[in-house]
Formats: sequence, C-alpha cells, structure tokens
Amino acid sequence: MADPTDTVALEAVANELGVAPYVLQGDRTSIDRLLAKLWCDERQDASHLLAYTPSDSTPEEITSYATYVGDLLDEDMERVPREAVRDILAEKTTGDYELVIMGKPDEPFWRRVFSGPAGGAALHQLPVSLLIAHRPLKPLRRLLLVIHGDPSDSEATEWTLRLAGPSGASVTTLAVVPPVSTMDQGLARMERGLAELLTTDTMLGRQMRRVARQLVDRHIEGTLRLRQGSPEREIRRELAEGQFDLLVIAAASQGPGQWWTPGDLIISLVRAVKRPMLIAQ
Repeated sequence: MADPTDTVALEAVANELGVAPYVLQGDRTSIDRLLAKLWCDERQDASHLLAYTPSDSTPEEITSYATYVGDLLDEDMERVPREAVRDILAEKTTGDYELVIMGKPDEPFWRRVFSGPAGGAALHQLPVSLLIAHRPLKPLRRLLLVIHGDPSDSEATEWTLRLAGPSGASVTTLAVVPPVSTMDQGLARMERGLAELLTTDTMLGRQMRRVARQLVDRHIEGTLRLRQGSPEREIRRELAEGQFDLLVIAAASQGPGQWWTPGDLIISLVRAVKRPMLIAQ
C-alpha cells in the first residue's frame, strides 16, 4: 500500500480476503509499474516516461544530465516543449509521466506554476515528480534524502533508492526537528537524540528505521543524520558540509501536525540551493 494508514482500504481488503493483511509500504509509481507488468493486457496504455524540457541557458548540459538519469532509471527520455511542461505541472491532466527534468526555472515560470500564497498547496498537487537540475552533477556519488515523518516520505525514499542503487551512490538521510534550548545543544546531544528517535514509535522514528532497513536490504551505503533548528538553514548547512550531488525531498506533507510546511520550504530551497533537487510526488 502507498498509504498504510488508510483504515478504510485495509478493512475492505480484510473483509474480501477473510484474513488480516500484512502491509508493506510502497510508492504509487512502483505499485502502478508492478500492476502494468502483471496485467499488461488491461493496462497497455499505461506508460512511465522520463519527460525532459531543455533549459534556455545550458541545453546541452541539461540534455546530458537527463540522459544520464534516464539510463539510471532504465526509462525512456522524451523531450517535451517548454509550454507542454507548464501544462503538465500546472494541471493534473496526464498520467504518462513520472518525472520531469528541467533546468532551474525562471521567476515567471515559477510564479505561473506556484503563484500566490497557495504555492505550497499547488506544489503538493503536482501530478509528477520534478527534478530541477540546477548546476547538474554527474555521476551521482552522494545523495541527501530529507524526511519529515509523513507518508509522503515513501515517495522521496523510493526515488532515492532507485537512483542510488544503479549509480553506487551513498545516501545520507536527514531529519530536522524543532530546536532545543541553548544549554541542551551540541553534538553529543544530537547523537543521543538520534539514538532516542530511532527507538520511538513516532512517525518520524518509524520512517527513519524503514529507510535504514531499505538501505541495508539493497546494499546501499547509508548514514542517518538528525539536526535541530530551522529546516531551511539546517538542510542548506548539511548540503554545504556534505557536498551532495542531489537533494531529494517529498513535495508536501500529507498529514496534520507538521511543525514546518514542506511546500513553503521547497519553494525557498529551489530559489536558494545551487545544486540539483528532486521534488518527489
């Protein structure tokens, strides 16, 4: 299931099968791909294409990067006109694309797709994942996965694993929690905090443990990190200190109780971060 917290669906499955199901969490794209393989006759029209739009500034660089990413994902790359990409991002009109790769958007483009105070909400409604290839780096050697303790983290995690596996990249998984008082700050406190987080039954603790298991199962080198403070500041500090080739983060929160808004954070990061960023949906 993409959302193991969907109790209505769980009850329906249990009633139909007559047994209590054991649930594994997966992202929607992978589930759709498996369904297409199992029932190809019924789903002949389903396709998962890597969509690409050229950058006005350095088209050759973006083309090369898009080809590289497409090879890692074992997906076909289709070039689509700039205006078509705007339609794909601004409207939920197509299920043909799972990823759009583009250069860093200019302000008119960004305002059109994510305009006004509802920009964060519009970001959450993207029909596809978006890889903004600002100063693209290849090959991929170091990936930074940001999670915030939400079901949407599964999509970001799956994209990270799909890219890290074939590229041989290492993965650092970062969680940012609210700041503590000055007297409690420090590296020792941070390390104890991470150990404590991994033993909790919170959504963030469960997500961190799940990522750790997936990295081990897929034989991917990984590190778990915990930072305290402003999410944008701490993510930017981690990026600078770790020299990462790609940042991966979920498009937006799917549940209540978040102390920071992923949509607003992402819009700020896109404007400030000078490296590729995959916004997972």
